[in-house]
Amino acid sequence: MSATCLKYPKTSRFYGWFELRMLSAALGFPSCLLIDCLPSELVKGELGLRSQDLQRLIDQDCFTAALNFSYNMKSGIHNVKTLKKCINLLDCKSLSFTEIKEAKLAFSVYESLDQKGMKLSQRTLLRAFKMCGRAIAPLKLAHRIKHLRAGFAEEGRLQLYEFLDLLPLCEPQDNVLIRDSWAGSTEMIKGNTYKLDNDSSLLGPEDHRVGQHLNQCFLKEEWDYGIISTESRKLTEPSLLPSFWLQQESLVGAQNQTCTQTQSSQEAYSMQNPSRVPLKGSAAKAGLEDSETWTWVVSVPQLKSGHYTPTKIEPILTEYELAKTERMRSALQYDMDTLEERSQWELQWKMGHYLPGREAPAAERPRSGAVSAVQPVKERRAPVQDVFDRLYSGVKRGTSACRQARCTALTLGKRTVPPSTTAVTPIRLTRQLKNKKKF
Repeated sequence: MSATCLKYPKTSRFYGWFELRMLSAALGFPSCLLIDCLPSELVKGELGLRSQDLQRLIDQDCFTAALNFSYNMKSGIHNVKTLKKCINLLDCKSLSFTEIKEAKLAFSVYESLDQKGMKLSQRTLLRAFKMCGRAIAPLKLAHRIKHLRAGFAEEGRLQLYEFLDLLPLCEPQDNVLIRDSWAGSTEMIKGNTYKLDNDSSLLGPEDHRVGQHLNQCFLKEEWDYGIISTESRKLTEPSLLPSFWLQQESLVGAQNQTCTQTQSSQEAYSMQNPSRVPLKGSAAKAGLEDSETWTWVVSVPQLKSGHYTPTKIEPILTEYELAKTERMRSALQYDMDTLEERSQWELQWKMGHYLPGREAPAAERPRSGAVSAVQPVKERRAPVQDVFDRLYSGVKRGTSACRQARCTALTLGKRTVPPSTTAVTPIRLTRQLKNKKKF
């Protein structure tokens, strides 16, 4: 039998070896993977497995090791949960082998290799459902996710087995028929005006139109309470569960038993003390002033409570384990306190062992005291008048000490400083300054 003509297991809640191969291939595993994980005696002696036996083998971790990060980037627990969900959906015929394969492919596309799962977005889910050939009302999807969000494995994410759980809520896209209503050529409304066609639905995309149509159908289904009349059989049915009525009957029986015990105690008391029994009618009015005050004794049934005997609970840690932990903590604290000294001693020992002729370490240089801030030395400049007086003097100046230090000829001894015998007159000084300006 080809794989295309087999949608569900031929026998309800029974999987033959061929059907197990189809299930393994639909989930993206090798076709013989599930059969290879089973015991060889079971495969040879049986024609298949019942759904209960298969679930029991899954709970015994028969497939977990083989599916753990082997053929996809998912853990064994994730793949096992997906396998159990597919078996449940195939048992109730909510999904077929082909639909499981399409759902696996659509989920892998929109998961985008994100190992945390598909992002919980309404637009992404609707597109994934469309890829599977299904459609769902956006309001119905949001209502369902609101109730399932607390049980998701990852917050804000959707796993494959959780995605498969949402597929039965959808309906095939071929069953979604949108009938557009068109106004008649002579149809009129109030005010003697002609009715026009509403073309606003044609301006949006097809997915938006399908979503609006499914939302209207979902609200109509949710708000449909039916037509109720006085002859409706639903009104005569109890609005509470049968367990509630059983509880009420037990409470009423206990109250009746208490009242019977009270009446019997009152009759016994009236026979023992006839003077304190309350009178009825005119006798009560006549003897109200002369009679003594009487007390109505009501017997209170004693409540039965179980005798609780406290049992001595053995301590989690013994005294020996506590003392051992304390010793270990003290040893760790000692090692932390003496770490620097032991490291220094070990360094000195290694230096003395490997370098026996080494010199003793130099004494530590004493630290200098605080250095006071150095005040900047102000440059002293000669007054302008002294410079002019010195230039107008008749003594010829010699070469300065700075120029002698920079002069190469004077340094090498090739030239000596001439004696300052020639007098410098103001006229000669003026000429020299003019010549320097020219150059």
